[in-house]
Amino acid sequence: MNLEFRLMRQSDLDVARRLDRDSFGALFHELTGQPDTLAPREPEFFAHWLRTDPGGAWVAELNGEVVGVNFNHARGCNAWIGPLAMKPGVQLRGGGRRLCEKGIEYLEAQGCSAIGLDTYANNPVSVSLYLKLGFEVAGGTLVLRRDLTETFPGGGVGLQALPATEADMPTLVRLDENESGFRREPDFRFALDWEAATLLKLCGDGDSTHGMAVCCQKRGAGLLGSLYVSAEAAGRGGLTALLEGARAFYLARGLHELQVTLTASDLRLTEALFDLGFKTRTAMVRMVRERKLRSGPLRGPLCSEKG
Repeated sequence: MNLEFRLMRQSDLDVARRLDRDSFGALFHELTGQPDTLAPREPEFFAHWLRTDPGGAWVAELNGEVVGVNFNHARGCNAWIGPLAMKPGVQLRGGGRRLCEKGIEYLEAQGCSAIGLDTYANNPVSVSLYLKLGFEVAGGTLVLRRDLTETFPGGGVGLQALPATEADMPTLVRLDENESGFRREPDFRFALDWEAATLLKLCGDGDSTHGMAVCCQKRGAGLLGSLYVSAEAAGRGGLTALLEGARAFYLARGLHELQVTLTASDLRLTEALFDLGFKTRTAMVRMVRERKLRSGPLRGPLCSEKG
């Protein structure tokens, strides 16, 4: 039986969401031995990915049934792959590799010179696949979690985290691109428009912006990404101010856990979050094809695309 590959259609989105849940749920059970209790990802993500990168969304079919999906995100000169999901039981038929190759072809055609992804370090099948496709291990990625029942100690001095508006978009897009190398305007606009997400800007005196963060509900938990605090604001409690802003946003929506994804090389941010009561939830490996993706101080990637 041969797999066939085609671009995703709007009618595939419900199937893509189920495959994403089933694939990652089965993988979690296989790697940990714990029961598969993974919640499905919110449908708004899938619609956003197809809308912003229709040429990067691919499916694999077997006898007319969609058994694999892959979303690819071109963001300026940098790009991201994921989620990539294959139906449990058909992973070893070459579908994952072909879906990756389709995605890489699309991203390179968009002018992306660096392509990144996160995968589980203890999943040798995936790591081996990406190595064969020209990816290299660039470091580690941590997902930290904290219960939101308690406030974050020590507020920002003269700083506050406020919901961003349309007028703030150019500043926040430029700020994140300077730190990460990604041109994330489509993703920030998604966060601005979706009721389960928001953009936070860290403000001081006047109209100055000292930091930012993106809040997105993911699998029923609060996710914080694109986290950045300037060195000057960090010394004034800027990180705490952003975290308190995120805490208030999620508590108002009945969520009680905050997750932050960051590169393990961001030592200042990692240490600061541990000091504020965060614990490690997941450790992954970051892999990059071509040149390395940038990493700066007190910032974290927007990684809603994976896991």
